[in-house]
Amino acid sequence: MKTYSSETRAEIIAGSTATLVILYVIITTIHPDIFSSLFTSHSNHEQIVKQPIKSPLQTDPDTRYILNSDFPSDINPLQEVSLSFKIFDTTKGSQTVLFTPLMSKLMHLIVVDSTLTYYDHIHPTFKDGIFSVKTTFPKAGVYYLYTDFKPYGSVEQQLAAQVHVGTVTQTTLSTSSPESGSALIKIFGTTEVTLTTPSPLIASRFSVGTQTVSFTLKDAQTKKPLANLKPYLDAFGHLIMINTKTFDYVHIHSADMTVPSADATGGPTIEFMPMNLLETIKPGTYRVFAQFNPDGNLFTSNFTIEMK
Repeated sequence: MKTYSSETRAEIIAGSTATLVILYVIITTIHPDIFSSLFTSHSNHEQIVKQPIKSPLQTDPDTRYILNSDFPSDINPLQEVSLSFKIFDTTKGSQTVLFTPLMSKLMHLIVVDSTLTYYDHIHPTFKDGIFSVKTTFPKAGVYYLYTDFKPYGSVEQQLAAQVHVGTVTQTTLSTSSPESGSALIKIFGTTEVTLTTPSPLIASRFSVGTQTVSFTLKDAQTKKPLANLKPYLDAFGHLIMINTKTFDYVHIHSADMTVPSADATGGPTIEFMPMNLLETIKPGTYRVFAQFNPDGNLFTSNFTIEMK
């Protein structure tokens, strides 16, 4: 085995290093991106590995949907009719058949008339890709049907349809004027309900949650605050707001998003704030429908308010 002195080994190492430097200069002159591409490829590989794997069932939260409605062409007041709905993904052009429960139901259907004096909240059943429900309309007129649902992997959606019942010569709009005051008090059955709003209630601020509204419930006779609210659809209260001119629909959630247990009680005050809105709430006059379930006695309260 041939041996070298320490001086000779140093000369060999120095010569090898110089050769490598010369090769580097030649290669980078001919292909300036070769080394950067190697490191970039490695960096991209790390990014790909670190990205979460997306389920093929998952959709883009920004995906938009359309509603396909099916109901009889001739509907008479007090006649039981079957309403059915299909949901389609506008991006793929395909029918959506996977949904996530929203407030314990796959779909909520809100029915109001054009005067916004009639209100109903029902729940279609889902089978073979179709939501369906049977209902009756109390009188002739134009009705607005608002579907509220959550496709799997997406955000809450609200889509609407319109139906004419009986002979309709013209659409009669709400004549309700905004009720004045920041604390509005009404009695519904045996319950006194106070709606408290900021003064003024600003649509742009309410939309982002910097303003909220609240409802306080009392016994109408004793004025004792009610702390016996039972959960209804995974919450102690549900709030719908509909613009009296444009019929824009807004579903407002309870500010406390914790799902109460079946035996829990709440009240006397329930606060509400918008969440996951697709669009900013527009200024205008709104009919407000709030549902509560004191001691298992579900009722719907209604007010008329203005948002600046």
